[in-house]
Amino acid sequence: MMSLYQGSRRAFILLEGLLSGGSRLEDGEKKITSNNMFHGAVAFIFICCISLSVANVGHDYYDGQVSDGLYSFHDEFLSPKDSSLSREVGDETESATASSDYIRDEVLQIASRQLKPTPKNPKLSPRDKQWLDSHNKRRKKYHSKYKQKYVPLKWSDSLKRDAEKWARTLVQKCGGRGILAHDPKNKYGENLASGYGKELPSTENVLMRWVEKEENDNYPENGHFTQVLWRATEYVGCSDQTALYKTNKRVSKTGKQTKGGKKGETESGGSSIMCQIQVCRYARPGNCNMGKYNGFKTPMLADTSPCGPECPPGGCK
Repeated sequence: MMSLYQGSRRAFILLEGLLSGGSRLEDGEKKITSNNMFHGAVAFIFICCISLSVANVGHDYYDGQVSDGLYSFHDEFLSPKDSSLSREVGDETESATASSDYIRDEVLQIASRQLKPTPKNPKLSPRDKQWLDSHNKRRKKYHSKYKQKYVPLKWSDSLKRDAEKWARTLVQKCGGRGILAHDPKNKYGENLASGYGKELPSTENVLMRWVEKEENDNYPENGHFTQVLWRATEYVGCSDQTALYKTNKRVSKTGKQTKGGKKGETESGGSSIMCQIQVCRYARPGNCNMGKYNGFKTPMLADTSPCGPECPPGGCK
């Protein structure tokens, strides 16, 4: 079979012969035959194809035009294949065409939908989530401390609504003594807190008062602590309510003694302060039959409990 070199040489001779009308041959070559012309033409075409192929190796674009296969997916990550898209990652060039912009936008939108995490509970308000997180933060800490499996709470809107009704009742009594009182008709667990100030306390602050502050107490002094950590409890719902409380007199720590007052206190015109009430309710409730046990840890950390209803008013989910 004729070698590539011989074929290519004959191709060039053929080309020269054709250009000169076949009247001149180079280096005393024999007269061109039809067979030589055929082999030379084949070799010439083959060389041209190799040259074009080598010239385009490693290029996905030409003159700023983006080729097909613009993006590839790998574990839901986008992988740009050429620098003409670098304005998305490095702002190096603006050469992407309108069609590639369309492709890029569509692919990025699809990737965004795929990678966006699904909310665990999309109905929770920021405050609701804070209440839930502050409870579960402490349940995880103390369940582990007492070498028990951590049981997180779930949020209940129906418990929140019940807590809100009672909180509204209590906040109307602001200014009087003993405003914190448990709802006599309530069959769920209940923790209460109150205070005064311009802003609501953080849920961390309230839970610290209920849990960390009572950590070294015994029952019944640590009743808030045991209810928050009660392992058989599965649901919680909390509410904050506020109301302006107008005082008839304002007490100052400076000045002369007033009638019936302590030395160094004076009275002046009235003022307004904001009363705050926090109510949390729990299902199932805790703190029942505590007298049957030698210490509070055994019933608090048990997997099951005979206390009250298991599910919130809206049912278990």
